[in-house]
Amino acid sequence: MNKMKDLDDPNITLDNLPPDTVRTKYWHVLDDGRVQCDLCPRACKMKEGQRGLCFIRQNTGGEVVMTSYGRSSGFCIDPIEKKPLNHFYPGTAVLSLGTAGCNLSCNFCQNWDISKARAMDSIQDLARPEAIAEAALKTGSKSVAFTYNDPVIFHEYAIDIAAACHDVGVKTVAVTAGYVCDEPRREFYQYMDAANVDLKAFSEDFYWRQTKSALRPVLDTLEYLKHETDVWFEITTLLIPDENDSTREITEQCEWIVEHLGTDVPIHFSAFHPDYRMKDKNHTPPATLKRARKIALDHGLKYVYTGNIHNPEGDTTYCPGCHAEVINRDWYQINNWGLTDKGACKHCGYQIAGRFDGPAGNWGRKRVPVRIGEHDVTVARPISKRADPPKKQHNMPPEMTRRRYEMPKDSDLTMLDPQVAGMFYPDSPSILATTVDQIMNNATAPKMNPKAIIAPHAGYVYSGQIAGSAYKTVEHLADKIKKIVLFGPPHRAPVKGICVPDYDALLTPLGPVTINKEGRDQLKELDFVYTDNMPFKGEHDLEVQLPFIQRVFEHAEIIPALVGQTTPQQVAEALDKLWGGEETLIIISSDLSHYEKYDDTYKLDNAAAIAIETLNPDGLGDMQACGRHAIRGLLVAARNRQMRATTIDLRNSGDTKGDKSRCVGYGAFIFEYNDHIKIDPIFAENLLTVAKAMVIQTAKTGQKAKLQLKGVPRSLMNQRGVFVTINKNGQLRGCYGSFLPNKPMVLDVAEQAFNAGFQDPRFKPLTLDELKDCDIGLSVLSIPGPLNFSDEADLLRKMQPGIDGLILKDGRFQGLFLPQVWESLPTPEDFLKGLKRKAGLPEDHWSDTLTIQRFTAEKIGPVSLI
Repeated sequence: MNKMKDLDDPNITLDNLPPDTVRTKYWHVLDDGRVQCDLCPRACKMKEGQRGLCFIRQNTGGEVVMTSYGRSSGFCIDPIEKKPLNHFYPGTAVLSLGTAGCNLSCNFCQNWDISKARAMDSIQDLARPEAIAEAALKTGSKSVAFTYNDPVIFHEYAIDIAAACHDVGVKTVAVTAGYVCDEPRREFYQYMDAANVDLKAFSEDFYWRQTKSALRPVLDTLEYLKHETDVWFEITTLLIPDENDSTREITEQCEWIVEHLGTDVPIHFSAFHPDYRMKDKNHTPPATLKRARKIALDHGLKYVYTGNIHNPEGDTTYCPGCHAEVINRDWYQINNWGLTDKGACKHCGYQIAGRFDGPAGNWGRKRVPVRIGEHDVTVARPISKRADPPKKQHNMPPEMTRRRYEMPKDSDLTMLDPQVAGMFYPDSPSILATTVDQIMNNATAPKMNPKAIIAPHAGYVYSGQIAGSAYKTVEHLADKIKKIVLFGPPHRAPVKGICVPDYDALLTPLGPVTINKEGRDQLKELDFVYTDNMPFKGEHDLEVQLPFIQRVFEHAEIIPALVGQTTPQQVAEALDKLWGGEETLIIISSDLSHYEKYDDTYKLDNAAAIAIETLNPDGLGDMQACGRHAIRGLLVAARNRQMRATTIDLRNSGDTKGDKSRCVGYGAFIFEYNDHIKIDPIFAENLLTVAKAMVIQTAKTGQKAKLQLKGVPRSLMNQRGVFVTINKNGQLRGCYGSFLPNKPMVLDVAEQAFNAGFQDPRFKPLTLDELKDCDIGLSVLSIPGPLNFSDEADLLRKMQPGIDGLILKDGRFQGLFLPQVWESLPTPEDFLKGLKRKAGLPEDHWSDTLTIQRFTAEKIGPVSLI
């Protein structure tokens, strides 16, 4: 290809324009002889030979010409979902192209090497509109997309390509910022079948500061598309930390969309990565996108997606009618299709908004560069770093790259540099972000309601997945959590009491994590808390948690502390200082046993798990956890606050990636308030199945059944008090249980089911003939804690009808009522009188030695025995 002359050459006139330059019609002459471009609201005013901000429109001979006609930055076949368009012929291939230049000046431009290109000869491919349409046909592309830079600026070329595509039955797609004037807008969209409009923010201030443009024309474009065209369109908003990601702004945007565009328009909230002139910003936390998605759904928008993160829920299309999954995606791959050929839900018939024609396409997530020649289309060698993904994707799209955080030169903030990056976790920002995301994506822990978690702090290859299980339980609450109390043990220097650092932030390759100074100052009010930076030098236990905090929790500040020689009561007092409400999460960083043989490690760690599950600080030995001092204090605080501990994962380095002759133990534990607890429905069903099997098999054989339990989930092995109740025709037929945990829950359910059916001294053993008339239910108890009161009137005031189970003790007398008893004794007075009778005491009994313990019980069932 011959090198083209530049338009600044005085020998070029309107009569001998080169083939990549065409005359345009959206401009007018000003009184001073300049010409004004009327294509977009920027209204560039140009002298002879001068270019507009977009660079490809120029004053030549007193007219505005376009100088990139036929010039493409390259061609690539993408999945249509990458545009992103999730409701426009899903699963099909789209031939994508762009040119040079752009009419916006976004500081965060993700395609700046294309949109800011200034040398026409560096733009690779020259292709006629008809050749592009034929290429789409030959490659099986359902549509052609104008993307990479805004097609508004190559208006004439895009329209000609669209016309050629329509002649051969190929659809066209505009990926645009929507910054265009009214007349050219009307002409342009006559030729478009679909669009994705980049709504960059919902404030004029942002548009001016960060893009040097305005919001209002973009909103005009959206309203025009909705009310005056048949063009299918979707909206994308790139959420940038601390710029356009506030709850208020996202809420206002969603409210505007619902009011002006309706609830059927799909919206994509996409993750920002540092680039171009905004490299000092952090990557968008996944929690931000999930929060935005929730806000949009809460405002009635029916189709809301998250982009540039791996989030199957945010990739999937759900039916607004019955809430079934109708298009299940993994990144851009469609894995399950639940629509008719016309786009109706196969479950309920609800018509999904969009453009559908037959079953889903099968293009998948492939990205294939192509070259359009004079006579053929060939697979192209990559023409730029963006043309194909790097060799290692780390489960992240190729454009998602991270820059290392650099402290602003004029900053006076003090930060502790990363101490163990490159040793315990990756020091590459991109790999680190993706590693944590992969750990979280692979974690299978259920959604729970933790106030506190215990997570291990070894290298990610050893304990990362166990830590991820702990964080997974609370991930769905991340938008509420603004403050994190982070306690761990010292490994490098001795600490007597509790030590806090005198920094403004702790730094990882992903950026700084701000220290909450108010919380730190509150902690320092205690006489056993002191400030010293030295123990934090070379320390790994808190730092290993920071990338999880950065990737899971949005804008959370931390109160870090190293907990050395302390009493459990001192640590509990420190936690009480910082306890807070739902905005505060407590994280204890600790591994379990160290450097034992595999079998010994297994025994030690299971004993540690039992101590934690039963809230027993005395049961946690010095050899069982490096963070034992902090854990013991949390156990005291949890018992005082009526909480329950659950083991989510329990493994060691011999299970993950280590030598079985010298193992280190790892556990993921969570702590919830008793009245917030709900066992996962699948686990609840498992427990009922075990109880039923025990009763049925024993009734059939006349001997206590021996159950073979294999592959039991760790959550069912937690130590719990359990009661099993059997009713026959609505009347009690047997009830047995243990209010204090003494064995793994699934085994205790089996034991108490046998006892309820065949050992309750009040009833004869169940017979096989009775089973058809019986049902069975379970009560899983929390750890009892003291209920403090001054007298009987105070006790009655503090009792919680329908919630509390109570254990009354006075000398040798003892009685227990489950919370279900409130159904027959609904008032505190009646409940207490009945409890005294059960303990063998008169109803009017009272003494100073009487004690009450409170617990809660989660009721599972009842279900029919057979």
